[in-house]
Amino acid sequence: MSLEPLTSAPTASQFTPLSEHQSHTPTTFFGGPAVLHYHSPASSLIISKADYDRYALVRNLCATPPAEDAADVQITGVDVWITSANVLLFSPTASTGLSISYPIIALHALGTYPPTSAPMVYLQLDLYDVEQSNSDDDIETLHLNIIPASAGEGAAADTATPPAKQLFEALCACADLNPDTEEDGETPDETAPGATGWITSENMADFMDADGNFIGATELGPGAGTVRGREDDEVEDNDGTNGEDSKWQRTE
Repeated sequence: MSLEPLTSAPTASQFTPLSEHQSHTPTTFFGGPAVLHYHSPASSLIISKADYDRYALVRNLCATPPAEDAADVQITGVDVWITSANVLLFSPTASTGLSISYPIIALHALGTYPPTSAPMVYLQLDLYDVEQSNSDDDIETLHLNIIPASAGEGAAADTATPPAKQLFEALCACADLNPDTEEDGETPDETAPGATGWITSENMADFMDADGNFIGATELGPGAGTVRGREDDEVEDNDGTNGEDSKWQRTE
């Protein structure tokens, strides 16, 4: 379901700073450390009590169990790492965390937490186990609210922009780097052979029938691809002149 546990705390040395990444062309675009877009230490994570009880990975972040009659659960002291590979949440107090892959983030938005009006970033996670079922009815939704600390770390960090907005913008940038993949079992629509690709002397036979007619693209007009001799063009026009001569005449 692309929600994985973290057993060790992330460190800045694991990642490439965004400023360094943008300062030069990378030697490779494959592999290498993830790029750190934003780090918000000691943030607060707010979830409903129902989701807290349902998901152990989130529940483990809380060192002190909440009251049984609580409507929401606030987990403090959570380090939030927004990287080009995933979102990491880690609680130094509980010595555990979790990793969130971008494709399961169905929605992210800026908002405020009603009881305190604190700016926050809202996440809706769609958790889906493709090994168990292929039905959309089996998608489980987890809602997370992140209230970042008063100061963040990263290339986007500045004193003029509120931390919640900085975190949100970093999240948007990284989500764009990780678009949704196609659902299992789906294949892209295929176009007719030769309709959009290159046809060369080496593969020409694949698009011609035994009579030399082009058969690769079904949407071409009548006679397209047919090989004609010079004598076929030598037809007389209505005025009695030969087509070979009249085709050079300019008409107004």
